[in-house]
Amino acid sequence: MEYFLTRYTVYGNPFYNLNAGRDHTDWENQSRLRKALNRFQQSEEGQLLPKKFTDQQIKGIRWGLPVVGLFLGRFIGDIYCAQSSIYMKGIFAVVGLTVFNKIGMDIMNDNEISYWTSNYPKLPSDIQKALSYGDARYTGRWID
Repeated sequence: MEYFLTRYTVYGNPFYNLNAGRDHTDWENQSRLRKALNRFQQSEEGQLLPKKFTDQQIKGIRWGLPVVGLFLGRFIGDIYCAQSSIYMKGIFAVVGLTVFNKIGMDIMNDNEISYWTSNYPKLPSDIQKALSYGDARYTGRWID
């Protein structure tokens, strides 16, 4: 949806009323919104909402999968490469690390997205508006 809201035609933005007064490239707004959502998650209200994975599990998945990919790539390199092709073995290890790092990041992002979407009806109205409009102005009580 963000892509369509920021896309302009020769006639202007077709969703002008939806994003009036908000700059999509406003990094200050994005950082304040991210900080407010993190503070909400750490608050008592946010802790009561169900999550798919705990924070410890997510950290384990996020950093464990690249290590598994590194060793798997190294193992596959040892099987399929000649003894003298050290560079190919290293390439296999780096490719395994990169692929499993991407998988770990995808799992972490999916967990974050599912937290907000599955708990959307249970969220306070200011957090709902902030998520809907992508605007940090609604999260005044979560920002210092």
